[in-house]
Amino acid sequence: MLRLALLLSLGVLALGVGQSAPQTFQNPVIRNNFPDPFVLEVDGTYYAYATNGASKNVQLSTSPDLVSNDTAWEGGVVEAPTMWLREGEYYLFFSANSYAGHEYAVGYARCETALGPCQDAPENPILKSRLEEPFVIGPGHQTLIQDDDGDTWMVYHVWQFTGGLRGDSRFVWLDQLVWQDGKPVVAGPTSEPQERP
Repeated sequence: MLRLALLLSLGVLALGVGQSAPQTFQNPVIRNNFPDPFVLEVDGTYYAYATNGASKNVQLSTSPDLVSNDTAWEGGVVEAPTMWLREGEYYLFFSANSYAGHEYAVGYARCETALGPCQDAPENPILKSRLEEPFVIGPGHQTLIQDDDGDTWMVYHVWQFTGGLRGDSRFVWLDQLVWQDGKPVVAGPTSEPQERP
């Protein structure tokens, strides 16, 4: 159970993607609740472990240099894990970044087993905000369902957006998830009418 909790409680470091090793840094290097840290370096990768805020799980954060984040789109939060088994392959879907803003998005990792190890998909995020008309802000906190025909659908929430402003309510959306060459592709966010599952 601890191994699964470790995989599902992934954390991330704070700086940007594609940067060479920084010459300077500014604290905090992990910008989310990450108490009681321990750091282990293995073959040039730093693994930071921490107590979960509820003291039930172990968080893990990785970095090539202890101060850079190699997945900047995730921001400081990874949440809403959904493990999906399809044709003998394990897929861990998750939401990341600030749930209250347009940065919130959905990604996935392919896993060798239900307990990992898992590898983030390079095409992440696979579902993100649409910043043009019609606006869709903060899609995430997803789960997957399968209909009677065997089609996969992603259920997620988005922020209410009216008159150019984000509201305080979140609405539930549904979009089809198709599998292309073993990769999940979300047909959305879709605001047009769709054929019902």
